[in-house]
Amino acid sequence: MDENVGDDWLRVNIRLPDQELLAILKKRCAEFGTVKFIQLLPIASDNLHRFAFVHMSTLTENMDLAAAAGGSTLGHGAVALCLEADS
Repeated sequence: MDENVGDDWLRVNIRLPDQELLAILKKRCAEFGTVKFIQLLPIASDNLHRFAFVHMSTLTENMDLAAAAGGSTLGHGAVALCLEADS
């Protein structure tokens, strides 16, 4: 996987049903290793963003995902991703 996945990687239809959005995120995150779980938060009050917490199977995978997607790691456990609404 490229070191930087690009701006479109986090751009999705944040209004999709949770199961569909989870499947999309799992597929994208799996490029960095094994996804242990993903938790979606509700759509933000600006209606343009939605946050997801992703936990990969190893710290290295968490760090690789965070670096590539511009997310933040939360301790050793998860990556916080800010999903952007697509047009």
